Formats: sequence, structure tokens, C-alpha cells
Amino acid sequence: MPIAADTTKRSVMLAMLPYLLVAVFAWVGYFNSLDVPFTFDDESNIGKNQSVLITDLSPGSLAQAAFGSSHPTPRPVAYLTFGLNHYFGQLDVVGYHIVNIVIHTINGWLVFVLALHLCPLLIRRTKEAPRSVHVLFALAVALIFISHPVQTQAVTYIVQRMTSLCTLFYLAGLLCYIRGRCIEASVIRLRAVWWSLAFVCWVLAIGTKQFAVTLPLAIMLYEWVARGEQFKIQKKTIAAIGGGAVLMLLAVVVFKGGVLSNKGTLTELLTSGYDNRDFTLTERLMTESRVVMHYISLLVWPPPSRLVLIYDYPISTSLVTPFSTILSILGLGAMTVASAVFARRLPLVAFGVLWFMLHLAVESTIIPLEIAYEHRLYMPLIGAGLLFVGGVFALIKNPKAAFALVFVISAVMLVGTHQRNETWRSALGIWEDNAKKQPTEFRAFFNMAVIHKDDGRYTEAIDLLQQTIELEPRHQEAMVRAGALLKLSGRYQESANAYTAAIAFDRDEHPRFAACSIGKPPVIFRGGYCFCSQAVLLWPKVSPHRD
Repeated sequence: MPIAADTTKRSVMLAMLPYLLVAVFAWVGYFNSLDVPFTFDDESNIGKNQSVLITDLSPGSLAQAAFGSSHPTPRPVAYLTFGLNHYFGQLDVVGYHIVNIVIHTINGWLVFVLALHLCPLLIRRTKEAPRSVHVLFALAVALIFISHPVQTQAVTYIVQRMTSLCTLFYLAGLLCYIRGRCIEASVIRLRAVWWSLAFVCWVLAIGTKQFAVTLPLAIMLYEWVARGEQFKIQKKTIAAIGGGAVLMLLAVVVFKGGVLSNKGTLTELLTSGYDNRDFTLTERLMTESRVVMHYISLLVWPPPSRLVLIYDYPISTSLVTPFSTILSILGLGAMTVASAVFARRLPLVAFGVLWFMLHLAVESTIIPLEIAYEHRLYMPLIGAGLLFVGGVFALIKNPKAAFALVFVISAVMLVGTHQRNETWRSALGIWEDNAKKQPTEFRAFFNMAVIHKDDGRYTEAIDLLQQTIELEPRHQEAMVRAGALLKLSGRYQESANAYTAAIAFDRDEHPRFAACSIGKPPVIFRGGYCFCSQAVLLWPKVSPHRD
């Protein structure tokens, strides 16, 4: 009995080792992010969002936290977690970061479980291999997912808990579906339990962030590629897919924030939201092909020097302007079509590529969001990780040697993650880094100006506000802030000019940049100049669909 007990204990410890290693990687990579301050959208979604600043756990307060925010699309689950964070720790950022790192760790575990299941299905030569080979493969994929520096924007950037938490529910839903799928069809009740759990997870994922509408398609991808020879189109399957499609359509309507109520035609529905953008639907679709190629390059070569918080990405105005547009479209199209055509012969390649493309589809196609954000790679990285690790295991026949190589690469990337988090630790530093890498992105200069102003460095703030206006002449809030600081600095002529520009601003023509309304506040005469003594802020700066 003691021998049997020792054997069982050793087996349990070995089984837990991958989960422990994933957790160690996550915390080593992100422990220096615990004091990263609220940045950019963190302020509007958490720090200054009265709905989530709850002080009790009454049903009313919880409902307020979940549904009281003014985000263009409902995300009650994510906002509820922000409310709970505030209840337990107020605005101390440490608690928010701990939750984000825990979510990232759990996602690493879920990726491990998913890859462990997929390994013998996608790499058929390993079907008869010992389970230890499958474990090494799955652990390698999980370590790539956990350690990759591009993941910092979904983990360190607090508000992007929306992305990481959505991924958690999404993967949990997929795994619940797979668990039910692996149960004998005769055990109907048990299968129904697992599939009901999958549906609950899907609803929670959509309630966190709406890219989760793609889960039915991910299930179809799993059935088609991973279970290829067992996948048969039957009436029940068609009905299930049709039902999923209807639910997806309803979710998209929710995503659009009820826009169907005042947009009658399909064209109006698709183009709604582009009035507040500097690009059209067609330009966005063309540009996104180049953005996806940039994303792929970041996955291959992700040093911190290439990572950026916000992009000012050049817009494609035609298929050949720039010429890389048509090349990117052809390249992505060929890659996707080839993966589908050779799905039976190369299931791992097909699954990895199609997973990557599927999980960029919602945020990188027709919806009028920002052109590029690195946190959009959080879920697609799973497909890329499967491809990379599969390639390493194919080239290096010894599974232990292959895993050792991936382990070393993951450790090196962990250093990059740690370095990137050092940049995030300074509210000013992250914007200085952004301005250096994206010198035409006006928001970086504006946010630096606000920080300098709050710290009493008015001269630096004025210079940065003037740079903001040079880059974006429509930025009314920069004009108002510049006018106020110039007045405080005794530069009355320049102050009057700034206020005059703000008063002349046509907010109906440029609603995106409308920050305030200059009515008839008291005036002050200084040095012979007459100007507004204050700018009356009537509504917050509008930046819809920033995701």
C-alpha cells in the first residue's frame, strides 16, 4: 500500500507539473506589472467610471457595475469584475493587475488542455506516441502563449481584461463542447450537461467582449479539421449550425448597440460608425490586410522595441496605394485557401492558420474600430503557437529536444515581456515610448501634455499641446487646454489665438473631436487681449469603438 500510495502521489505531482510551470512563467513575466498605473482607456472605463466605483455588494450596485457604463457595446461581465475589484481594493492598481495575471495564467492552462487534446488529432504520427509526447507538445504551446511579449497589451493594460477574460470563457466553452463530443452518443444526459455548460460559457464570453460570437465557427473548425474523418453533415448538425448562425446574428446586433433601430438598409448598417472615422469601410478592409501582415511579423519577431500601445497606421487608399496592399491581400487569401484545401493532408497547418484568421475576423474587418491594436492577437496567438510548435516537433524528431528548444525560446521571450512591462510602469514613459515609435500619432503627444500639466510642468505641456494641434488641427480639447495654460503663463496673445480657434471649431462637422462648448463665460482683459476665462466642458471627448 505505501508503494502504491507513493506511486499515485508521484503521478499526481507529475500531472500537476505542466500547470505549475505555466503559472511560474506567467508570474515571472508579469510580477513587475503590479504597480503599472491606469493608462489611456483605463481612466474612462474604470478610474472615472462612476458605475463601477461601487462600495457595497447589493444587487443594485452589482447591476450598476455591470450595466451602468456608457460603452457603445454592452460588456456587463467585464465591467462587473471591475466593480468587484473596486469594492475590494478601491483604485489600488495592484488588485486589478493580480486579477489580470490570474486570468492569463488560467488561459495558459486552458491552452495546455486544448493543445493536449488536439495533438494526436492534428499530428497523426503522434497518435500512437506515449502520452508524455502529447504533454510536451501541449506544454510548449502553452509556454509560447504565456510568454510572448505581444500579450502584454491584453494583460498589463488593465481594461483589456475584456480580451483576456473573454478568451477564458471562450476556451472553457470550446473545451466543454469537446468534452461532450468525446462522450458516447448513448449517454445523452451527460453530453447535454457538457454542452449546456459550453453554452453558458459562450454567453459569458459574449457578455465580456463580442468577438466571442465566433465560437460556433471555432467548433465547426474543430469538427472539420481535427475530427475530419468522423465529421458527417447530418440534419441535426445542419440545424445546430443554423441555430448558431442565428445566435451569432443576434449577438452582432447587440454588438452594434441597437443600430438597426435607426439604420434601415444593410449598407447603412455596415457603414454606420464610419462618420467618426478618417477612413471608409473599403479603406479599412484594404488596410487590415497590411495590418494582419504586421501582426504576423510581430509574432515572429516581437522585441519590445516593436511593440506600441496605439498606432497611426497608414491607410490604404487603393489596392496599389501602397503596393503592399494587393500583395498582402493575395498573400493572406492564398494562405487561407491553401489551408482549407489541404486540411485533410495537413490538419495542423490548416487548424493553426484558420484559427488565426477566424479570431481576427470580427475586429479586423467591417466593424469601424481602430485600425490596429496588439491585444487583438491574444486569441489568434493560440493558432500561431500550434503552428510554430508543430514545426519544431516536425524538424526535431526527439520530442524532449524539441521541447527544450521551445522552452529556451519561451524563456527569452519572457525577458522581452518583462522589459515591455518596465515601459508600462511609467504613465509618462509609455506615451514617450509611443511617440518615439509612432511620431505622427497625436494622442501620444496629447496624453504626455496632460501628464506634464498635472505635474505642474506647464511649459512642457504647452509645447506638447502645440505638437498635438500640428498633427491634428481638429483637436478642440488641445486648443482649449493650450489656451488655459498659455493664459496661466502670461502668454496672452497666444492664449487668445488658441481660444479663438476653439470657439471657431465646428463640432457638427467634426463630432469625433468635439470636446467642449464655449458659451459666454466671464471674460478677462489682460494686456489688451480679451479671451474666455474658462472652457465649459459639456461632454466627454468622443472616441467610439476604440477597441
